[in-house]
Amino acid sequence: MARIKTQKNRYERRKAIRETARRVNKIIDYFYNTATSIFSYEFEGVSKMTNNLMSREVEHLLFNHGWATIFRDKDGIVKIGNVVGFGKLGIYRQFVEWSAVLANGQTVHGLNETNAVIIYNNKSRLSTRYMIEDDIRNMIDVDTSIIQHVKAVRVPFVFSGNEEDMLTFKLMWESVIDGEGAFFLDSESKTGQGEPFRVFNSDVDYKGDKLMMLYEAFENRVFTLLGIQSNRIDKKAQIGETEVNKNDDVILINFEAFNSERESAIESLKKIGINVKLNINKFLIKQRDEDKQKSQSEGEEDDE
Repeated sequence: MARIKTQKNRYERRKAIRETARRVNKIIDYFYNTATSIFSYEFEGVSKMTNNLMSREVEHLLFNHGWATIFRDKDGIVKIGNVVGFGKLGIYRQFVEWSAVLANGQTVHGLNETNAVIIYNNKSRLSTRYMIEDDIRNMIDVDTSIIQHVKAVRVPFVFSGNEEDMLTFKLMWESVIDGEGAFFLDSESKTGQGEPFRVFNSDVDYKGDKLMMLYEAFENRVFTLLGIQSNRIDKKAQIGETEVNKNDDVILINFEAFNSERESAIESLKKIGINVKLNINKFLIKQRDEDKQKSQSEGEEDDE
């Protein structure tokens, strides 16, 4: 019996681990769509369809690996791959020799500063996935707490009985989770010990709003890391104008850490004959223009 329980517990733990991984990947995919939509590229001399694939591949590699390499193959075709097989380092920590692995598994050797360029995701050369994963796990933890809390509030009671009563209690609990509003027992209903069913009030206070604020705080931190302004700031947090402005500065600095590395790579590509234009999401530009106009307007009011 004990062995069966141990095996069941192991199964439940593995199931819980798989479920957590699924939820983490789901939120990562959500931020992947956001992060890889900030920048796009226009490669000279390719069709629109090919350009879309190339642009997506660059941002895919930067999100997941933190760098990508762009080069012309021996037939003069521009290709994009992940950087592998690190060779020599220059005096400023730059790679002077490297290899690339393409999405189809093909490996290309002999790349260097004369025929290829490495584009980095940010100043720290870290993948976006790595940067945001801890906060996403925190979001999952809080989300799990919210779900458990809501269920506890729905039935703020504890039932008392012996092991024989556990199945009855479990069935009663599952019926509540499925939406049942009450239990109906006749006056003769007894526990396995022959005693009347006893119910204790767990006195669960509703804290869903506070947990949601914590969830949104972690979410906002991810957006800040990405260099994106999030308007999901709860008034209950009582964040002053000074704090908001400070956060805006951090957002701009984080954005520039991503943007400057891409701009630098574009300039380096021109030197080896690969012309690429870097574009920033038009909605992000619109938001920044609106914020700038608002800031200027507030400054003029202060002067008056």
